[in-house]
Amino acid sequence: MAALVDRSSKPATCPHQMPPEIEARACALRREHPAWGPQTILYHLAKDEASPPPSRSGIYRALVRHNLIEPTRRRRQRGDYKRWERSRPMELWQTDIVGGVKPTDGGEASIVTGIDAFVKNPG
Repeated sequence: MAALVDRSSKPATCPHQMPPEIEARACALRREHPAWGPQTILYHLAKDEASPPPSRSGIYRALVRHNLIEPTRRRRQRGDYKRWERSRPMELWQTDIVGGVKPTDGGEASIVTGIDAFVKNPG
């Protein structure tokens, strides 16, 4: 019955995890220089001592884990996208060219598509 007892599924080790001393040094650099982000901290760790240096995203996760930075949204806001619509037909065309298409006769072809960016206002 002892073998059927629930136990944690957490791995015993994580070989790719940042060494604790490097994580502590990254957190110390952030505390000393609050304006530094993960990229700058990575630069200084690589320059000073870390071999191999941790990844930028690993430093970011360590800073979030220690509440030294607030996690940010990864997706852009809908309002950040620029719309290329036009109010009259034929003012703006959007084209796309795809090359390297192989027809059955052994040649090579390109596909060209075009879209008129006119949007008719419902009225």
